[in-house]
Amino acid sequence: MDPKIRGASTAKRKLVADLLGSERHLRSKRDLIEKFIEQHMPSLTAGQDVQAAFADFWNVERLSAIEDICEAERIDPLAFRAMIEQYHFSGKRPLQGEIVEALAVKPKILERKSVVERIIGKLLSLVSTFDDGMGAV
Repeated sequence: MDPKIRGASTAKRKLVADLLGSERHLRSKRDLIEKFIEQHMPSLTAGQDVQAAFADFWNVERLSAIEDICEAERIDPLAFRAMIEQYHFSGKRPLQGEIVEALAVKPKILERKSVVERIIGKLLSLVSTFDDGMGAV
């Protein structure tokens, strides 16, 4: 690679890293953005649309995160996606009964509150990371 191009690339990466560190709303997205830059940017061709490639990457990562949560919590993926969509629409957290109903194994009464709060926390974290502040991307 041409030293001038390498230097410009390094400078741009530093600028992006500084921006990710300073902007509060980008902090939860930092690891994913860095992953895209490190793993996907080098393989893009000169005429390829970076925004479209990033949107594809973002959607794949979002779906993977949803699958991971559903597998870890043993919750129905369709029901979990519906909870996410409902949260986007209404801004209200899912009800305890909705979450318990979507679980493959229903927790004992004394465990329900902690299980439900953990799942709500994961849902809110997912929305914060993948959906909030993304605009048209």
